[in-house]
Amino acid sequence: MLYSGPLLQPLLHLVKSSPEHIVLYNNDKSITAKDLLQKSINVASALLKKGFKENDVAVIAAQPGEEFLEILNA
Repeated sequence: MLYSGPLLQPLLHLVKSSPEHIVLYNNDKSITAKDLLQKSINVASALLKKGFKENDVAVIAAQPGEEFLEILNA
């Protein structure tokens, strides 16, 4: 993970205590805490492969929803 701030901590706690807890409903789709964390890890991995390092700053535009949360927690 590139991000380790206070917004990530509740997600990590939720994954430990209740990984199947639904954290987002979007239309007819839902995402669990475990899935959100894994997708965020995937985003972080992709950024690392592109040369990003911890504490680098990036400007990323995303509409509210699943992709935004994935990026926010990466």
